[in-house]
Amino acid sequence: MRYVNPFSLLNIQPGSLFDNPASIRSARKSVLADIALDHTVTINGVEISRSDAIRAFSELDNEKVRDIHARVLSYPAFHDFLTGGDTRTFNLYYAAEMYGEIYDDEFLRFLSPFYAEQFSGVLARAISNQHAELISSMSSARFPMQPEWREKAYVPARRHFTEILEHIREIKEELAETDDLESLVPNFVEVSEPQEFFFNPFDQPARVEPMCEFLDWIIDGADIRILNSLPEEFQLLRNNIVGELNNLLVRFTNHCDEHAVALEIADRATEIEAGGVDFDLLSKNKRLIKALVQKDLLELTEIQLSELSRQIQEHSLGSPSDAIKAVYKVFDVDGINSISSTTINNSIIVISKKLTEIAWRLVTSYNSKSDALAVLARGLQLRLSDPAVSETLLRSLTTAYGEIETTQIPVGGTVSQKRESRGETRSSTKPGQSGHHGTDPRGTSSAKQYQSTFTPPEPELTFGLSDQPSFLRSLLKNLSTMTIQQGTTAITAVFAVVLLIFAPIICVTLGEGPARTEKTSLTNTAGTLVNDNASSGSIVIPTPTAAATPIATPSPKVERPNSGVVLNRGSRLGGLGQLSISNGTSKDAIAKLIDMSTGKSYREVYIRSNSSTSISGIAPGEYELVFSSGQDYAPSVKKFLRNAEYSKFDDRLLYQETRDSYGVRYKTFQVTLDKVAYGNASTSRIDEAAFDR
Repeated sequence: MRYVNPFSLLNIQPGSLFDNPASIRSARKSVLADIALDHTVTINGVEISRSDAIRAFSELDNEKVRDIHARVLSYPAFHDFLTGGDTRTFNLYYAAEMYGEIYDDEFLRFLSPFYAEQFSGVLARAISNQHAELISSMSSARFPMQPEWREKAYVPARRHFTEILEHIREIKEELAETDDLESLVPNFVEVSEPQEFFFNPFDQPARVEPMCEFLDWIIDGADIRILNSLPEEFQLLRNNIVGELNNLLVRFTNHCDEHAVALEIADRATEIEAGGVDFDLLSKNKRLIKALVQKDLLELTEIQLSELSRQIQEHSLGSPSDAIKAVYKVFDVDGINSISSTTINNSIIVISKKLTEIAWRLVTSYNSKSDALAVLARGLQLRLSDPAVSETLLRSLTTAYGEIETTQIPVGGTVSQKRESRGETRSSTKPGQSGHHGTDPRGTSSAKQYQSTFTPPEPELTFGLSDQPSFLRSLLKNLSTMTIQQGTTAITAVFAVVLLIFAPIICVTLGEGPARTEKTSLTNTAGTLVNDNASSGSIVIPTPTAAATPIATPSPKVERPNSGVVLNRGSRLGGLGQLSISNGTSKDAIAKLIDMSTGKSYREVYIRSNSSTSISGIAPGEYELVFSSGQDYAPSVKKFLRNAEYSKFDDRLLYQETRDSYGVRYKTFQVTLDKVAYGNASTSRIDEAAFDR
């Protein structure tokens, strides 16, 4: 039903000299004559039919309706929205002033159907054009509608996101029939595979390229921003979409073993402002999948090092320098250190054992001590999350370094090394003798699919500090930079390991045998997630008597979130309250609502400089608004690293909701973080502790 304002149609200003029966009759005849010629008349770019015009003229005979039309015409932006869908009424956001003057029951009853019809059409176009900011403004404005018309107004949004929900379910069902990712993805993206024989697991392209387009195929990032801007009655739909995305990533994990893809989907899903069981389960699964991705990277490293060790033993590589290049490509020490955690310490220690194995085989197969020492120097850069375990690992590698350095290599004979503390002699065959043969590895998306049949023939190695070679005693005197010549390449390794001569023996025992794949299973129900760990070796680490060597903490990663990104949702309680925040300063800011009933953070959002955002769905209660401004925001510590300042608004925000026969009345607030002329809100400086509540 189209809204037509009779005063606008007749071009008569209410209350003017021409607002009299004679002038109205004359203007009416002129309009109807124009319609008779062209079947419609165009007013301000809007075509009006004869039936709509006659209906509008008849409404002038009703004094209450006549008064409503006059009040609407007094607000041009609102009038233009009702008649032609002009959105200035939302951009100007002067609804509070307008509704405070013209809001009454008769006004609502008459205009609700017209407003809902126009709102629905504008919303549909905004969704089609992915105009998230406009939709946020529309959702924040107070409706001049009766509650029963709200559902009709939001029909386009509910229809659009219900279709997205069904699309996600269809993808999930397709995954139940195939585990082939390439057959599932759309034709505008490609599934990537490693292109080299030996490759760096930490420096490979995304499994699906381009990943952003693949994720937008599942659910577009712009749609998520629109979904988050919709009012509280869409919370159930938000939760349902997050629940289906969680089911989808579970399928990618358990059915397809596509852990990296599942993690990307989890990241996209957490952008949705959901709550309840679905959000909690998603967060839990995301942590598990991230651990699986890290284990995949370590397993790929370990398997490639095993294959490299076999090829060194069989002289399949051209020269020791080729082996060193392969080690440096496969073993990304910076990548491993970046994901180090207590849950993967065992895998990292197994990798260090593989490096020791490669070093010994470089000695026994190529008689190349310098290259072997270069491999161990690379391993000595490992840093585990547990300082005690890290120190033990470095001691073991340093012990191997000393043993190799003291190994005597006879000319044209067998390399042997005497281990006095164990009473054994290790030897290896000369080049050319038979050895174990394994299959060539193929780079694939999952570490489980990258298999090697190599089983090291050496017995279990136990490195102790009681049998330190003489070189370690000299190393204690000068922990200096040691330059190792590898062909024409000089590799400088700094050994910063504190070795205590009189410390008790600390041993690292690494189990021998083929690597076993660790399998983690996720669930898509609100139950306990299963995590079955199969260890590829054992670690025996007695409590050290010496203080652990401190590990340097890397600088926090700096990011700049978009305005409106929710940094913390402290409470899942919701309501109808709205808060618009404008940041006209030159610094980015973090705005935080503190619930005074609990003293804890209720909602925390990021606002870029010279930008604005809004917080919707605020529950009734009393809140304190605090904010921080600065530069270089670090998500890991949740604060600005440079020029950080902290302030609070002196006046608290009191949100109330009252219900009457026509719906629920609620409060909205508007604040600016910068000082403005004639502003009525004062602020005070606070310290960081007061802000961090």
